[in-house]
Amino acid sequence: MVQRNLEIPTISVVVVNYNGRKFLGDCIDSVFSQTLPPAEVLIVDNASTDGSDTFVKEAYPRAKLIPTGENAGFARAANRGIRESTGQFIALLNNDAVADEHWLEWLIRPALADDAIGLCASKMLFSWDKNRMNNAGIGITDYGLPYDRGFHVTNHQAFAADRFVFGACGGAALLRRSMFERTGLFDEDFFLCYDDADLSFRAQLMGYTCMYVANAVVYHAGGATVPYYGGTARFYSCRHYIVLVTKNMPGRLLRRRLGSILWYVAKNTLSSVIQHKDFVNLRGYLSGLAALRRNLVLRRQIQGGIAVPLEYIASLMVSKGQMLQETASPPRK
Repeated sequence: MVQRNLEIPTISVVVVNYNGRKFLGDCIDSVFSQTLPPAEVLIVDNASTDGSDTFVKEAYPRAKLIPTGENAGFARAANRGIRESTGQFIALLNNDAVADEHWLEWLIRPALADDAIGLCASKMLFSWDKNRMNNAGIGITDYGLPYDRGFHVTNHQAFAADRFVFGACGGAALLRRSMFERTGLFDEDFFLCYDDADLSFRAQLMGYTCMYVANAVVYHAGGATVPYYGGTARFYSCRHYIVLVTKNMPGRLLRRRLGSILWYVAKNTLSSVIQHKDFVNLRGYLSGLAALRRNLVLRRQIQGGIAVPLEYIASLMVSKGQMLQETASPPRK
């Protein structure tokens, strides 16, 4: 735990909400019950139609409600909360998540010991099966595909210790405010899916690391706002895979892995046709390519700011086989 005689930086908790009224009470209660109390709690509401805004105003006057006036997606809403917050650290928590009472106290600990840690990732367990992991931070394959470490794993032994990982899931993460001076905030072109992986990639390129904190536990309903395997999630995950790789993967690695990237895109497109009888994945990839001009401009900026050796970035990327070892199949319904 954090030693009480240490000077603890201020932490702002930001919760992005869209029609999550039935989850919000438990989520906000868990934040206000932290053993390390946050300096402020901000609820950014993406024009919910289920009475979320009224509920927050009436039930949680201590929380700051920020209405966006539109469903702006996670990245834009999170940025709004970050800009209006005052903490030296920002803790993001999904609206359908409940944090263990010691969550913030554990999550801040590595960042206090090492200024190079820009992000801290939580251990996220599914609330409907608390033995089943949602994720233990974000991993990335050698062809640039982000994935949830520990997804649906029920044997937690491999994820029982703190360790450096590629990135932090935006559903329960701690971000160092000073890091944004170099990385910028979330890319608001990401409506949903991989916005956190994109920020994590930029952070790694610019010399910041991410620590997975095994004792910082959060229970997550998962897919409450957007179903994991629905058409919307598939479209944006495909679109943003193209955007993420285009912007962030260093040139030598991109050339080295281009064949694997193209093979993955082709295989995933065919899978959409066979399994779902649609072209949603293809439309997502084409949408990502349509934004190529914008993303090449951003690429020049990002690649110009790289502060770490290429070998370090390559070491963060794993084979498909290792990804499969770190994940499991969802239970059959």
